[in-house]
Amino acid sequence: MLTKKWIRVIVTVVLFVVLVRVYIKRRTRKEEKGLELEIKFPALVRGRSGAKKRIPPDYNYTTVFNDKYSFSNGKNANGSSLIQDSWRSRKFVNPVDPKVIDPEAEATMWMEITNHSAPQIEEMRALVHKRWTANREGLLKFRQQLEEFKASVMNATLTQNNTRPGQKIRYSLNRDAFANITSEIFSFLPKESLFSKVKFPKCSVVGASGILVNSKCSEQIDNADFVFRCNLPDLKGFETDVGMKSNLTTINTISIIAKRYNFMQTISDSKKFIRTLQDFHGYLWMPLFGLKSGLSYSMRVARLLHQSKDIPNLKLIIGNPDHFSAVQDFWRTRFLSTRISTGLYVVTLALSVCDETNLYGFWPFSRDLNLRPLKYHYYDDLDGPLAVHSFTEEFSTMLNMHKDGLLRMHFDKCS
Repeated sequence: MLTKKWIRVIVTVVLFVVLVRVYIKRRTRKEEKGLELEIKFPALVRGRSGAKKRIPPDYNYTTVFNDKYSFSNGKNANGSSLIQDSWRSRKFVNPVDPKVIDPEAEATMWMEITNHSAPQIEEMRALVHKRWTANREGLLKFRQQLEEFKASVMNATLTQNNTRPGQKIRYSLNRDAFANITSEIFSFLPKESLFSKVKFPKCSVVGASGILVNSKCSEQIDNADFVFRCNLPDLKGFETDVGMKSNLTTINTISIIAKRYNFMQTISDSKKFIRTLQDFHGYLWMPLFGLKSGLSYSMRVARLLHQSKDIPNLKLIIGNPDHFSAVQDFWRTRFLSTRISTGLYVVTLALSVCDETNLYGFWPFSRDLNLRPLKYHYYDDLDGPLAVHSFTEEFSTMLNMHKDGLLRMHFDKCS
């Protein structure tokens, strides 16, 4: 029979275990909500909805990219300042105001929308009509630089050739945490990489910016040999603007599964998710080992893809966290002050395997080139991003790469 002393010890231990579990659960929920486990930003501002948004601090980098792009004190090679987060202020957005704005007022509005001294809007308008020429030599040099950073596309995904059961693998965003390659996860992996034997003459990379609304770009997008799409966007109802072809689509499991499918807690949630997946073909790229807190939700997606017979046209590929980290390091040494977006990561993949890379829906501003107001996403009413990423820094670099012939950006209606 237990003495009073041992009963107190047992009760104390049980209470301690319960408290630890409650603490871990609350911490995990906080991590999933912010998606910024190890990334902290000092400033907070409010958007038009009143919601707080994290704004990255200013950084001063002096680096050279591809021997041509020099960034010093926030300025790019042609002397114009890097564009800052345009979604900080949208007080000029007025969808029912069709009046023509004079050039001086237009320039003032453009500066206030971007909250910084931006490249001349006339320059970007001119790029829309200027003949674009591919720079094959520059593209080969870019790929060589990736190789030097151990960011070869051949190592972009986990396969049964580069992974073994029982292996410890480091999370790409929690670099001090490791996961095990279980026999189940190993069974999800293909024998070899999708990119091991293929190159594509022409690719489309499709983002989600509201600039795609009424763009009529579907024909140009779908005519590519390979189409990349970012973060499982809606396609139905937007076919004339964004097309329907998909060869590789990414999914951010925490944000997508949590926000749009209620963590897939019920059969109804899973069925809704399956109906979405049925619009896509080819490969679903997933960062299974991105955030430690997202592993359980990612596993739900992986199991669903392997068990469901309703999505036979879509195969799972799991991103290699070491490759994502290498690409992150590659861009960080060149211009980036925050974590790279999945969009920039996919653009990097495309540049590695495509002779010509065309970008659609990569536009970080709340107005288009004619100052018409834009939605943040073409398919929903989200009020703008939490600034985990600096989309405008990424846009500035992509714009320079467009000028140099490494990729081609489309930020106007397609003819």
